[in-house]
Amino acid sequence: MKSNYKKLGDFIQQVKKRNNDNSLTVDNLRGINISKEFMPSVANVTGTDLSVYKVVERNQFAYNPMHVGRDEVLPISMLVNEDKVIVSPAYVIFEIVDTDKLLPEYLMIWCRRSEFDRNAWFTTDSSVRGGFNWEDFCDLELPVPSLEKQKEIIKEYHTITDRIRLNEQLNQKLEDTAQSIYKEWFVNFEFPDENGKPYKSNGGEMVYCDELEMEIPYNFRNGYLEEIIDIFDSRRIPLSGFERESMIKIYPYYGAASLMDYVEDYIFDGTYILLGEDGTVMTEKGYPVLQYVYGKFWVNNHAHILKGKNGFDENSLFVLLNNTNISDIITGGVQAKISQTNLKTVKISVPPENLIQELNKKLKPIFDVKIQTLEIQKICFKLKEILLSKMATIEE
Repeated sequence: MKSNYKKLGDFIQQVKKRNNDNSLTVDNLRGINISKEFMPSVANVTGTDLSVYKVVERNQFAYNPMHVGRDEVLPISMLVNEDKVIVSPAYVIFEIVDTDKLLPEYLMIWCRRSEFDRNAWFTTDSSVRGGFNWEDFCDLELPVPSLEKQKEIIKEYHTITDRIRLNEQLNQKLEDTAQSIYKEWFVNFEFPDENGKPYKSNGGEMVYCDELEMEIPYNFRNGYLEEIIDIFDSRRIPLSGFERESMIKIYPYYGAASLMDYVEDYIFDGTYILLGEDGTVMTEKGYPVLQYVYGKFWVNNHAHILKGKNGFDENSLFVLLNNTNISDIITGGVQAKISQTNLKTVKISVPPENLIQELNKKLKPIFDVKIQTLEIQKICFKLKEILLSKMATIEE
């Protein structure tokens, strides 16, 4: 152990408070995603006794000890935006004993390091789910510098993450703009007619589609997602945490829902849509979890890799998928899954190709700006990785 490295167990203690009075309801139920953020739980808890669920209070930590061996990530987070929430009884809750020695936010930043996840992965048990017990967690080591140094690192981290957040907000506005165009054209059917006027509200001919159970323009047709997507899953190659540990960090390595790491080689080059296959696959509203990626990158085997075809490019495919409810094609009990077979059978309304091309032209400048912001985002993520790596060499 390095001189300033300490066992985590010297600074933390478990919290085992339960929701005994049922004061917290399903509206307060949270899970933790692989991006290490609390999120509204998607678990079906109808008829479940919530009094046995564990309570997490502000500045306390929770982690899900299951699936670490499978996902190679320890879903852990510190509660900062709410006063109290409840989580599954399977979660482990803990708090820092003395914040004059270790700041909660500094610990959370340390837990965001890819090396932290790899160390957790190395010590998982041999069960199918790959669990991670409390004793092993307490045996993990971290550098504990002075409070002044911890505060300095926190400030530097926030400088980078604040910029990342601003870029994410800009990206979201761009996506919202693209989505509003798609909805106006292909959901409300108010695309420009031959006179440049909104189609449906100006008397455009509509017909009832039995398969879709809705009215659509006469020249639209019922179809299936497989008609407009090419799937490149056969080219996926997962890399274990052990394999990635010694690699030079150059190209993005994506998982089901997010960027997981950087690696020294790539297997894809171009613009693609990643759609979560298992684990985190669906939003609260029932839409697929998507990533718009471009350039040189690597993907593990937890995301479907898609490109558009038959008139759809990646931009129009992205907005279509963002408007496609996939809740009825999800299978799996403990872990949600979208199989390739089920994905192909999703029903869609297919516009005439000339209209799709017009939409592509309309969306292109929006996604050109999106790519520029993603370039800036890549730089910010690299800076964040550099800072997180530097933490391992912090002196007293």
